[in-house]
Amino acid sequence: MNLRKFLYVSLLGGWASASAAAPAPASPPVGTAPPLPAPAAATPDIVHVGGSDLLQTAVGEPLTRYVQQAHLNIKVDLLGSVPALSGLKDGKIQLAILTAPLGQAIAPAPTGFKVIPLCFAVDYIIVNHANPINALDLRQLANVFGESKQGSMIWGDLQASADWADHPVAPCATSTDDGLVLEMFKNEILGGGALQGTVRVMNTAQEMVKAVTENPNAIGLGGYDPGLPTEKVLQISSAQTAVTTSSAVTAHAAKGAASPTPENIASGDYPLRLPFYLVYKTADQARVLPLLRLLLSDEYATRLQAEHFVPVPDTQRSVARLELDNPE
Repeated sequence: MNLRKFLYVSLLGGWASASAAAPAPASPPVGTAPPLPAPAAATPDIVHVGGSDLLQTAVGEPLTRYVQQAHLNIKVDLLGSVPALSGLKDGKIQLAILTAPLGQAIAPAPTGFKVIPLCFAVDYIIVNHANPINALDLRQLANVFGESKQGSMIWGDLQASADWADHPVAPCATSTDDGLVLEMFKNEILGGGALQGTVRVMNTAQEMVKAVTENPNAIGLGGYDPGLPTEKVLQISSAQTAVTTSSAVTAHAAKGAASPTPENIASGDYPLRLPFYLVYKTADQARVLPLLRLLLSDEYATRLQAEHFVPVPDTQRSVARLELDNPE
């Protein structure tokens, strides 16, 4: 069982167990709401925050600084989604930041829990501007990058137009420090398999973009980076296109293909995404409300973007904040 499948099964099992447990009793609120937090008196009732270790830099470190500056009695330990969900169920954690497998959502929360989308890790696929391809599906991507495809491919295998049909496909990818780009792709698109030997793995996203810029036959796999100039970003479809079809995926998008806009990422129409969620017991909302407001603020969205995560769209964050301030 691959990492993400294990995580998803664990999350589902955790929800099933949690739904049978009674919610923890509410406790007094701690601290005040950002963006201008006033120092709050410490209380022996500590609020514990746990969650995905993939968000340690983007969420864990700045969140720790915030609670220290605001004198909030909060402990932040991002050690992984599975232990965080277990702690949430047992009442040892009041706010969890969880992830779920690519293209999936955390199972509907049982009674007594609340789930709010926070952000997404996103993989992009880019080609040279001269390349006529505009869209690919997940099976085609697996054939390009996965070891299950024997030998080198040509762009004709991907239904490029006749003048490109004999051009060799030159795949490349970036391996960032945290390895998230490749691990997302290998676990979810390649079923836990390895990249095929023809894939050039670059040390940085800049090197990968440079390789695609200089080679018209190249196709690159990289992660979201708002400060990085890119070549042509492909639309991606979760539907599978028959390899034997004669229609070229050129001027028009593949069936169901979507560009990686914030709206398409949030809706799941763009499938190369890994979602992260804020999860808490509704009985604990007053205790975690200052943190929820912070994490859903425009300022924190900017922070997430700087760390190469895509925050949920502005309108969705606004609705979430409104619901927090006006509970039913």
